[in-house]
Amino acid sequence: MDGTKHELKNIIESDYTFIVLHKTDSTFIIDFNFDRVKIITSSNLYGEVINVDTKHNVTKDNIQAQVFSGMIGSKLKMELSKNGKIKWVSGADKMITNMIAKAGIYDELTKQVMIESM
Repeated sequence: MDGTKHELKNIIESDYTFIVLHKTDSTFIIDFNFDRVKIITSSNLYGEVINVDTKHNVTKDNIQAQVFSGMIGSKLKMELSKNGKIKWVSGADKMITNMIAKAGIYDELTKQVMIESM
């Protein structure tokens, strides 16, 4: 494998809901949540390595689908400037905890590795 080029291609789709809670002269405070996440990752060496659509193929034996299903319904809040820059996001820690719980991961070391990687 030395010198072998490994290329990954990600196709990511998501449906989400934004609700503008408050508008100032320069920003918007927005509640949002994911309604659907679809991720397909393919590799030039290994073929398709991830294929998840939270609307269709979330089964108990599909850990990847379980992880991403934890995003669905998680409540997030952000402040967005009128030029499109995100000033802050809250709720991500709780969403990540939910993603780990949905996957049935209870080992503390594995949890920490996942938290740090997200």
